[in-house]
Amino acid sequence: MTSNIVETHGQIAKNYYQEGKRKKALAACKKAIELNQDVEIAYQVMGDVLKDLGETQAAGDAFAKLGEFYVSQAKYQKGAVAYRRATKLRPNYSVYYKDLGNALTHNHVYWYNRELKQILIDEGFLDEAITCYQKAIELGFNTFWVSLNLGDALTARNRLEEAASVYQTALRRKVQRAYPDFVDRYWNSAKVNGPDFIIIGAAKCGTTSLYEYMVEHPQIVQTVKKEIDFFINFERGLDWYLSHFPPTPKGKVNFLSGEASTSYFNHNETRTRLLEQFPNTKLIAILRNPVDRAISHYHNNRKYSGEKRSLHDAMHDEIEALSGLQDRLKGGGQYWKNQQGYLWLGLYVYFIQEWMNVFPPEQFLIFQSEEFYSAPAKTMQQVFEFLELPDYQLTDYKKYNKGSYSPAEEELRQELSAFYKPHNQKLEEYLGRSFNWK
Repeated sequence: MTSNIVETHGQIAKNYYQEGKRKKALAACKKAIELNQDVEIAYQVMGDVLKDLGETQAAGDAFAKLGEFYVSQAKYQKGAVAYRRATKLRPNYSVYYKDLGNALTHNHVYWYNRELKQILIDEGFLDEAITCYQKAIELGFNTFWVSLNLGDALTARNRLEEAASVYQTALRRKVQRAYPDFVDRYWNSAKVNGPDFIIIGAAKCGTTSLYEYMVEHPQIVQTVKKEIDFFINFERGLDWYLSHFPPTPKGKVNFLSGEASTSYFNHNETRTRLLEQFPNTKLIAILRNPVDRAISHYHNNRKYSGEKRSLHDAMHDEIEALSGLQDRLKGGGQYWKNQQGYLWLGLYVYFIQEWMNVFPPEQFLIFQSEEFYSAPAKTMQQVFEFLELPDYQLTDYKKYNKGSYSPAEEELRQELSAFYKPHNQKLEEYLGRSFNWK
């Protein structure tokens, strides 16, 4: 009953507006909003009515409310359109630009979600994003996140020199906040060395938690962001890559900096590119039971990337696809037409072998996610020792990017365990250690 009443208020508002009865339309909009239903139509009509009446500030606020509603529903494209209308009505109000930027770049990690990025390109929003961030900075809303997102938008437009400058500005602000004395003492005198370490993977194995724990160490200085993905976007150039790194002085007290891009783990050209540019970089890999990794990967795609299949169907589809796969390192075009790599990315041994064919074993630290989460302080002690840093104990080892979903059926888990068993055995033999995955 309530739903029908609310729908009527929204439709009445729309009808009144189309008939030119603006005041009645406005009253109907307010009633719909009061009932907290049908707000999409209500704010849309309200914004149009107030604009027609010359009440630009109130109209801008109505469209901003519409944008807020769309973003709450994960309708980021529509949210961006609503915020664009708000900025046109109040071009000097920085809050709208911030909200527009958030809508354009909204994702759990910036806007690297493929579908959202494609929307930005298809709809021509990249130039709009650049403009809105520049305007926000001009109006004084000059936060780290605004600068970072501006750098990302400039990068997507291939304006790499501008992006590099913006990244350095963002990074300086980030480092200043975390290390108040560092910028004054070292920023203009120390050298940018690039990565002292890289967490190469694997995806959905705890790399975010690992990186966040590492940068708590007082001698590890953060990059502008965790995942840079440079070695799979090598055409952006070394200057662009180095703009993500702080200057790190070497001497009596060494400071280190590094990144964590899980895309590197299974990318064939990354290994040789890294060797050519930074041959002494230390490499860290964290490996999770591949069954758990695959299930986590599936649920992540289900939530963020439009996966429609059931877990059972997705896993069985890939088992069948992998059974006839000739090149385990690349997968092949036919494989990637229909599969997401849920199981493929857990074939760790083949990727580790390729990495160790390029870099010597002493430059690697490889450990299990299960051990990492059960004894994080002990694991981090090993990490800092590997990096030749003094031990450092955190006050809290919280889990980052922790997923929440129902456990897989035991029969499916058994099938996946059987699929991985020979590959896990090869990994144990190659590394000379037991992982005890079931």
